[in-house]
Amino acid sequence: MGRLSRSLSLTTLGAKAAAQVTLVSLNTYQVAHGHLPGAFVVGCAISWLWWANAGSAGKSQSRADGFVYGLGAGIGSVLGLLISRWLYP
Repeated sequence: MGRLSRSLSLTTLGAKAAAQVTLVSLNTYQVAHGHLPGAFVVGCAISWLWWANAGSAGKSQSRADGFVYGLGAGIGSVLGLLISRWLYP
């Protein structure tokens, strides 16, 4: 795999992790604060994204992939909290 395609692959992997954990973080806030319609919608989105990601994230055994996926998850945690604060001031 070329250097550019490897970078794109890592970027995609990190973005998938960030998207998934953003939704989980947002959904956790919604459930904890009783925002039922939002919890339902975001819960559905989490399951769909989890299903879509299952085929790619679990296949890699590279330490770099694991690091990038973890970094994306950390970014997603913070992003989900920021979105929660914006939606529910």
